[in-house]
Amino acid sequence: KMNSVETEALIRTFLSTNNSATQLLPNDILISSRGSFKAGLISYPQPTTIASSSVYIIRLTDLSFFPEFLAIYLNSERVQQYLDDESSGVVIRSLLKKTIEGIRIPLIPLYKQKQLVNLAQNTRALENLLTKKAFMIQTITNNTFLTL
Repeated sequence: KMNSVETEALIRTFLSTNNSATQLLPNDILISSRGSFKAGLISYPQPTTIASSSVYIIRLTDLSFFPEFLAIYLNSERVQQYLDDESSGVVIRSLLKKTIEGIRIPLIPLYKQKQLVNLAQNTRALENLLTKKAFMIQTITNNTFLTL
């Protein structure tokens, strides 16, 4: 799924305490605080899944936004450029919490947000199909030369 985090693939650990501030909930959005600043939606976290210190948790309290829309917006070229411009560090770029808090999110109607989410999902599906097609063409070409 586009802009989502596959929680099944996360490393498992057992903790004796539970820090509710870092425990992930459905529809939380994670954004990396170091390196590349990609955002991902947590749809259905496993119980007691916690976030590492290298990500910020964005937990929506305003029902004016779909979490999927916000994750897509945070990964948009416009926001990624802003985050890159505001980040610090030479070798490994890092973000301050105030930079994340400074992101201006356009308030658009929920039905338009849903349309944008659908468009982004369809675009990603098309990109995946084109990648598979290119791979199949390359495989056919390679196999053709094997038979010569």
